[in-house]
Amino acid sequence: MSAERRSTVLAWLLVGIVGVLVVLGLVVFGRTLIDAGKRFIIEPIASWVLSIPAHLVTPLVAAGASLIAFLALRQKRAADARTEWWKRTQYGLDQLASENDLLVMVGTGMLRHLRDEHERQRWFRARIVDASDLKLFNKVAKPLLRQPAITRSMDTTREANENDEES
Repeated sequence: MSAERRSTVLAWLLVGIVGVLVVLGLVVFGRTLIDAGKRFIIEPIASWVLSIPAHLVTPLVAAGASLIAFLALRQKRAADARTEWWKRTQYGLDQLASENDLLVMVGTGMLRHLRDEHERQRWFRARIVDASDLKLFNKVAKPLLRQPAITRSMDTTREANENDEES
């Protein structure tokens, strides 16, 4: 057996012996520890808690529950806003990949709006997305938004779509 293996076995053996001694100590002296805990810890706290009038505790408990509910609602709203932001981002990117010029214009407008929305939110310190999400958005969407805008008007695009459908 190697020296490293031997030292590992001895360490685990020592841990086992200490564990057995602790368990035996708790069994033998457990009654004394429980009585001491009751006398010096539990009874003073219980008498202090029971001495507080119920009409003072009820508003404190209600305020605590309201705070917890408010924080949970705020976290849920932030998570929902983040999910919706990503759904709209994905929709905009999907439209950019379309062959239809009108859909490309919609996707470009959607991504520009999302970029501007994030800039507005930054002023109010209510960020919808975190830094890593924004970095990904900037790597994917910003190069696509820098491309020249489609110059065709909406009417021309509709006419082209109608002609495609007829043929």
